Amino acid sequence: MSVPVLLSITIGLPIIMLALGVFYHGYVIARQSFIDPLDAHVAGLATGQADIMVGELQGAMDQIRDQLTQQREALSTMLSDADHVQGARRATAAAGLDFAARAASPRVSGAPRAAAARVEPRTDPAADLYGSVARLAAEGLSDRAIARQLHVGLEEVRMTRARTGNAS
Repeated sequence: MSVPVLLSITIGLPIIMLALGVFYHGYVIARQSFIDPLDAHVAGLATGQADIMVGELQGAMDQIRDQLTQQREALSTMLSDADHVQGARRATAAAGLDFAARAASPRVSGAPRAAAARVEPRTDPAADLYGSVARLAAEGLSDRAIARQLHVGLEEVRMTRARTGNAS
């Protein structure tokens, strides 16, 4: 082979490879410029919908928080009202027992009974919800067992334990 052929192959082959690389790079850039607007449009739609959905989700979570706060306040009010109601029930029961003892004593036989037993109201610490829950929790019963034994709701037991600081 002659020198001019060798020289043209040595210089021409890299130039041809370079030209092919430039053409391929132009093809890739042209294809990306066609795909990019489509990708940008799809991405815009997806993120726009996601932003709307996130806003709706945050609104729903705020509503749920408000409802839970209202329920917590209502339950707290009910528990404090239950303490007042229990006190009123004890007073009513004491008055009823006092009335029953007076009605049953001297007038039945016409003569006063010698040992007319006056019934005193019992103040049992177990009648108090806080005392009962604390006593049963100290015995090692679970919240569910305490609720079952006291015939109250599980949430009421949990709220009572949280109020008294005995939450497990």
